[in-house]
Amino acid sequence: MWQTTRPGVFEKSITALRKLNGVGYGTRLPLNLVYNPVGPKLPGPQAELESDYKEVLARDFGIVFHRLFTITNQPIARLRKTSGGTGNGIPILSCSLRFNPATVEGLMCRNTLSVGYRGEIYDCDFNQMLQMPLGNPKPRSFSSGT
Repeated sequence: MWQTTRPGVFEKSITALRKLNGVGYGTRLPLNLVYNPVGPKLPGPQAELESDYKEVLARDFGIVFHRLFTITNQPIARLRKTSGGTGNGIPILSCSLRFNPATVEGLMCRNTLSVGYRGEIYDCDFNQMLQMPLGNPKPRSFSSGT
């Protein structure tokens, strides 16, 4: 159940959560956790994960929290590498079965620009990672005035 990318991160996280619980977070103050799966996969159903995490963290570590939110924040360039450059790291069918149309209105890519360190403008952080600037193929940037 517990998987981290670096040694010692889990233990430090448990220590930090216990300290937060010790000063009232998770009881009188809100404490929300975020689940972001490691590797090219989608999270399970949020309600089930929240229930499991509440049970195990309370039982095994004495930690309480209010909500658990699931996200999928796999850097898309890394996802492409893990799928051998085919872009098939997460099967399309798996993604479409978990698609939630209620989230589309709040998608960051609908109303937020990403700006690269050289001033390139992207209409989405995914496109920034894929190096696909706004107006592709001609790059636009703040520095070029286009």
